[in-house]
Amino acid sequence: MPHYKSRNTTRICLFTCLLVLYLLTITLSSCNQKEQDLSPIDCVRSMLEAKKDNDVQTYNEMFYYTADEKDLGVIDLTIKHIEESDEDTQWFINNYTDSELAKSRDWTDDFISGVVAVKASFTVDYDNTIVPYNDGELSQVFFVVKDPNTGLWKILECQSPR
Repeated sequence: MPHYKSRNTTRICLFTCLLVLYLLTITLSSCNQKEQDLSPIDCVRSMLEAKKDNDVQTYNEMFYYTADEKDLGVIDLTIKHIEESDEDTQWFINNYTDSELAKSRDWTDDFISGVVAVKASFTVDYDNTIVPYNDGELSQVFFVVKDPNTGLWKILECQSPR
């Protein structure tokens, strides 16, 4: 009988250890998951925060098309305000729907209708020995779209406010 008890005790101990290891793995991987961008505003905020932190990889990942920045050269960046802009969204849709430029970029009217404009104002101080950008208080309109492959919001393009 002691032989069976020893074998059962070993199995229970092994099962318990595997269960604890499994639960620990799930907990650690959920803690390390990158928070998904839930809205167009979150996408723009994440890009600006990556820029502030000089996190080139995250910054480049926030764009729909391949961004290839090597060094962001940011000394300081403070986000002042971010909001969706219905007016700029409508401007984008009106100007790109059925346009030659949209056709050349393979943008369908359905794709264009999914674009959301996000206005952001921020102050930035660049290291001008690294990048030749103007610093100070800036405003930009970001046109953001859901990537059909990942479902994540990505920055399609940006421009100065009209």
